[in-house]
Amino acid sequence: MPDEQHIYVAGEPGRLEWIPVDQLAVDITYQRDTGSRKSLSLIKHLVNEFDWTRLQPLILAERSDGNGLYVVDGQHRLTAAIQCNILSLPCYIIKSNDISDEAQSFVGINKNRMNMTTIQIYHAEIAAGDELSLRVKKVCDSAAITVPRSNGNGRQSKGDVLTCPGRIKRCIKSFGDETVLNALIALVEAGAEHSNYLSASMVEGTCLIYSAYQSGDNFDPDRFIETIASKDNEAWREASQNFRSFERVSVASSFANVFLKQYNHGLQSQNRLSL
Repeated sequence: MPDEQHIYVAGEPGRLEWIPVDQLAVDITYQRDTGSRKSLSLIKHLVNEFDWTRLQPLILAERSDGNGLYVVDGQHRLTAAIQCNILSLPCYIIKSNDISDEAQSFVGINKNRMNMTTIQIYHAEIAAGDELSLRVKKVCDSAAITVPRSNGNGRQSKGDVLTCPGRIKRCIKSFGDETVLNALIALVEAGAEHSNYLSASMVEGTCLIYSAYQSGDNFDPDRFIETIASKDNEAWREASQNFRSFERVSVASSFANVFLKQYNHGLQSQNRLSL
């Protein structure tokens, strides 16, 4: 029989305990400063949304000299718990020979942590019944758009595949469901022969136009769809970048402006549109 592959497992198992928060210490030689704007915002969110069902145990280091338990991972959770008047927290305690051991653990934990993508969050929120994500799903379903389980590792997206559900949430908040739906339908139709037509900035730029003109007499949706279909995503992106080199506007607004510039080409002045 072939030799079984040996897998090396480093360290020793820790132990799980509930520890009073006043017994926990933080070593600032390797821990992050929680006074930054980002840290303060995170702590505020944890306090306002504190939920035992979402709390991960803190990871503590028990030093060999017996001088206390030090937080390796969970400093923000600890601060939030203290502000919520919580007296004890679940903790996973590991042995530590010195500060170097703790710092290496701190780096390893944070370096190898994989953040959730907006697509992963979106699908999880659908399963959780989140109201706004369900509105996004309804709009996408109505426009015959698919939101995949991953972003495709950078591959080009088909004309009916959307990988920016987070931007759709923002657009629904700003413009409403109907406007976003009409904008998405236009982009799907225009992008039938193209890829990446449902990029975040193209979607928001189209929503800006539909929000301003979809109920107006001068707006011709068929002409608008033909306008967008006249160029591929890369050409529109280049035009947007050129526009922003002269005008200080958002990327979405630059897309809206170059769309309208092309739309207006050949029209009489009274039929032209502008933002």
